[in-house]
Amino acid sequence: MNAIAYLRRSAKPNKEEKSRDDQSASIEQQAAAIARYCKQTGLAVVAAIAHDGVSGGRRQRFTDLWAAVEKHQAGAIVTYHIDRLGRDLAHLLEFRKRCDRAGIAIHVVGQGKLEPVKSSNGFINMAVHGLVAEHYRLVIGEKTKDALARRRTQGRRWWGGSRPPYGIRAGENGQIINEPNECAALEAVATLISTQAGLSVRELGRILAARGIVARNGHPFAPSTLWRLCRRPRPESFFPPPPGGENQGQPAENESAEQPS
Repeated sequence: MNAIAYLRRSAKPNKEEKSRDDQSASIEQQAAAIARYCKQTGLAVVAAIAHDGVSGGRRQRFTDLWAAVEKHQAGAIVTYHIDRLGRDLAHLLEFRKRCDRAGIAIHVVGQGKLEPVKSSNGFINMAVHGLVAEHYRLVIGEKTKDALARRRTQGRRWWGGSRPPYGIRAGENGQIINEPNECAALEAVATLISTQAGLSVRELGRILAARGIVARNGHPFAPSTLWRLCRRPRPESFFPPPPGGENQGQPAENESAEQPS
């Protein structure tokens, strides 16, 4: 049976520190484990979808994965762990039901072929694993927000080795500095949103690209990136003052909401 291998890592580790979530599950390690599993079970991997540095709460991942299933007429999806497939319970269950209706089997290394969610055992297995995965994602988000808020009260120094959000950059000593060109792009996004009601993120991306306003990599903004910028169009909003004093951080932002069409 043809199978699609699905690989995901939520954060690309840098030289100074690595995400605890990914130290034992790099893209390469996941691929090797899936290859061994498929060899043992007789599945033939015809394509691999790898989302490196992508949150498990992003729904667009399932669109890419489903496109690969249809393109290669695969009958199975193999992943390293359920939390690699997704960290949003609602999206995960929705995708599993879609696979069940189409007769697409889900295989997880170490667990084997999962039962369909229409069965009681299949549903509780997916629900529990998905719930734990989403809870972990929210906990990590809350800790990150809290750490950033504390850093802000200690001289607005950028935390860790991660990349600053669009609109700012880290100075030589880690101090936060506004990036003029990116701030201008954020102002353009805010202006378009306020003056053209009902504009979709894809249309917004095309307008910005026509004006020469692109992402840091020089390519047009991805819809998921623009969606976040639409919610937080001004750079200063990346660092809101912590409520109730400097020892309290910000609640985690729900990044799993559906993007506007």
